[in-house]
Amino acid sequence: MANFIASPNMNLPVPIVGQDPGPDYATNVNTSLNTIDGHTHLPGSGVFITPGAIDINESLTFQNNFATNLAGVNFYQQTASVSAQTLYVKLGTESTPLPDLFYFDGINTIQLTAGGNVNATAASIPGESYAGGTFTWRQGSGSTLPASFDIGSVTLRNPSTAVTSGTGYVDLTVPSGIGSSQYNIALPLLPSTNPAFLTIDTAGNISSTSSTVNGITRQNLVAVGQQISSSSGAFSLSGPNQAAVTNLSVTITTTGRPVMLMLQPVSASGGEIILSTDGTHALSSLFGTVFFFRSGSVSAICYFPLQVGGSGSIFLNGSWPPGAFSYLDVVGAGTYTYTVQVEVPSETNIEVSNTVLVAYEL
Repeated sequence: MANFIASPNMNLPVPIVGQDPGPDYATNVNTSLNTIDGHTHLPGSGVFITPGAIDINESLTFQNNFATNLAGVNFYQQTASVSAQTLYVKLGTESTPLPDLFYFDGINTIQLTAGGNVNATAASIPGESYAGGTFTWRQGSGSTLPASFDIGSVTLRNPSTAVTSGTGYVDLTVPSGIGSSQYNIALPLLPSTNPAFLTIDTAGNISSTSSTVNGITRQNLVAVGQQISSSSGAFSLSGPNQAAVTNLSVTITTTGRPVMLMLQPVSASGGEIILSTDGTHALSSLFGTVFFFRSGSVSAICYFPLQVGGSGSIFLNGSWPPGAFSYLDVVGAGTYTYTVQVEVPSETNIEVSNTVLVAYEL
């Protein structure tokens, strides 16, 4: 049976009075005293020291170590000067002062809060200032060069509309589909004409183009789509008959604007449509027809009656310049094929010589 009891906090061999004879008694006492002399209040080496057992009556050093696991810091308001590199609380400078947070770096006293708010203004940020309703941003304190920004969307507001209003603003945003791409948008100089259209190229350069005076004029538009057929050569047809004129066919793809159709001579010196008798019958009048057809249309989209009056001659004839035949076809966007046909009754001939068909979108 042991002649001592182990203490609960430091496991000291405490002798049982009347049971622990010498020299064991003295040995256990010496062991306990030596353990007490070297105890540290760490677990197993004494009881933890509680705040009630501590009386801090001067500055407490942490030996250049961090204070960790703090739930918070409760400052005591200061009235006198503090030492360098100190964060402290004292009354602020507002008309009704509140305790505010300060930092003293050894030379400058920096106020971190003011009246319960963060003490931060444009003037307190190096390179930034505010005056007359305008923020000015520079490349650091003392710089005269403007600073650049890397930010998200920008909201521009009407200066007379409160920021709490749901109206009176414009958002400048990056396209949602930009992904990892990057490009610059370069604004143009003021245009030389007033007003003017603006264009933008694939490099992001915006530039002014021709004047918008009189609206969208021909110089503002791209070249019209046009098609010209091959020459009809010396086409002729005897009646009674109706047939397509050789080569007078064109196909054009349009954007939805009207299509102008016309006949014209191959050159300035040639081209005509001639109506005549067959050379064996004397007729008092000659008749014929020129038709314009469009693909997808069962009947002609227009026709031009030809007539020549006379006195019953076998040599009766008449002629027309190709430019006398034109038509404006109002159609939607699509691809169309236009052809020319002619018709004459019996005992009548028609000739289409050195003529072409022209189609162009307005």
